[in-house]
Amino acid sequence: MSEGEKRRVALAGVLVMQPEILLLDEPTTALDPPSCRELIGVLESLPQAKLIATHDTAFARAVGTRAVFFEEGRVVDEGPVEDVIERRGWSG
Repeated sequence: MSEGEKRRVALAGVLVMQPEILLLDEPTTALDPPSCRELIGVLESLPQAKLIATHDTAFARAVGTRAVFFEEGRVVDEGPVEDVIERRGWSG
């Protein structure tokens, strides 16, 4: 199985349990662009609240509304995803 297939199976296994909140840690790691777009579509279609840890700013822009940036265990920035990306200088 490819990494994308493994991740889809893992997500399906979690969704069967009908959680209220999805916690995802770097969900786009090792995904090719088509698999990443598919994941974005799946996440957008789900009613659950989502808490996602990611370094992928394009993914964050696509699926997020609010961002919180931590540094050494402390919150150092928060707000709308696009605003945090701009303030931190990650838009390039």
